[in-house]
Amino acid sequence: MYLRLMVKAFIFLLVIGAFIGTSAFAQNAAFQNVSLDITNPAFEALTLKSEVNNSNYKIFISKPESYYSNTNKDFPVLYVLDANGLFTLMTQIYDLLRLSNEIPEMIIVGIGYDVPTFSDSFALRVTDLTPSKVSEEERILESHFRTNVVSGGAAGFLNLITGQIVPLIDENYRTNRIRVLAGFSLGGLFSTYAMLHSNGIFTH
Repeated sequence: MYLRLMVKAFIFLLVIGAFIGTSAFAQNAAFQNVSLDITNPAFEALTLKSEVNNSNYKIFISKPESYYSNTNKDFPVLYVLDANGLFTLMTQIYDLLRLSNEIPEMIIVGIGYDVPTFSDSFALRVTDLTPSKVSEEERILESHFRTNVVSGGAAGFLNLITGQIVPLIDENYRTNRIRVLAGFSLGGLFSTYAMLHSNGIFTH
């Protein structure tokens, strides 16, 4: 069933008519390392500078359909890894499931990299999504990607998420503290690692 939903998501185009208003991030002194970069009217895109490794990350935020019409309601948050390649797909799957009311409304937050294409993020994701250093695998991946690959950076990436990204979202959006972390392949490995080492920040 999940596979069928993914296939449908690829061929099903849902045009979202939501328009993003002026953000208050620039006025929030606690987040001076965040810049607003709206590139699509269906979601917000932010550039976040990591305090852990000094790198720039792209954060994508999609709000649920009743976010503006029901201002007294708080929402769970789905955090999606590998957002450069998966954020649009996940929002389309979400839209399909919402059509049949199979899942509740939620805020979707994509965590990605400040790079032009998904393929440009491959080496970066190896660093962030692997809990331990594996030198032999690094050499194999370097020959494939033709770039330097370093593994074992999951602890720092988790610190970035729990120390900067989650507080950023909770401070600026109406969240209800239910947090889901989702990823595929190495993202699934990292999600398991995060569930064991995040002190209950993620509920699912």
